[in-house]
Amino acid sequence: MFSNRNYPIVLNEFAKVGILYDVAAASFKNTEGLCFRTPHSITNTVLAKIPPGKSTKGSVDYGVRLGQAKLSSIMLKHASQCPSLSIRDNTQYVYYEEHYSLVHVQMDSAAGVDTISAPFIVACDGANSAFVTVNIDYDFSMHGYPAANHVIHPEDWAVIVRANLKPADVEPYVAGKIEQLMMLTLSTGLIYAAVLARVIPLARLPENVNFANWQRLLDQYATVRWKDFVQRVQSERDDFFNMLNKSPGSANFIALMMMGPMAEDLSPSPLYSFP
Repeated sequence: MFSNRNYPIVLNEFAKVGILYDVAAASFKNTEGLCFRTPHSITNTVLAKIPPGKSTKGSVDYGVRLGQAKLSSIMLKHASQCPSLSIRDNTQYVYYEEHYSLVHVQMDSAAGVDTISAPFIVACDGANSAFVTVNIDYDFSMHGYPAANHVIHPEDWAVIVRANLKPADVEPYVAGKIEQLMMLTLSTGLIYAAVLARVIPLARLPENVNFANWQRLLDQYATVRWKDFVQRVQSERDDFFNMLNKSPGSANFIALMMMGPMAEDLSPSPLYSFP
């Protein structure tokens, strides 16, 4: 039931794999853009805004808000139709060993210890994330909140989005009264997944079969993630807000980048090009 926000750049990827229709049907659609603000309990000041972008012909022109449980169930339903997919419930990862061309993963379950081998293993270990997700009943209109808000606090950051859930749908998942807004998980990982989906096929090409070449490709992917947070998100926040406020054209350009489909070839992309 946790709320998640997905921008058109992600939804275009959903369309490619055939899940967009189901995702959109289960979501609240956002056509208002994005707002950065201080908490309502402090100053409730709007720091900057990114307007809705204009999509290219045939591209998605909206964002969506839906619970992670709903999104996961939609992904699982479609993924289960793939003949090469198998799912093991109640199975715990133990450790892995790397060899020249394979990764051997040991798993533990009620059936006992088992080992599988594959060219790559992708860690989806969000359960160890420092982000916390919560659902709360909040009157967006009364407080002047649009559909998507980044709440900027000196210590506690939050992303508040309208998920269109009824209080009765949320209450079973809330242990007590929420006194302090906590950090929400980000959907940026879906973009990273799309980037990784472009990197792995490159790593498996004959010319990249040796360890040094595909390791370099994966290292470049990791560099993209690191730079995205440290060099752009964290250290340039104030400059980013000033740019949005003083240059409407910059805000519109960012909105356009959030609207457009990701390039299949990552090299020309200003956001995801490798060094």
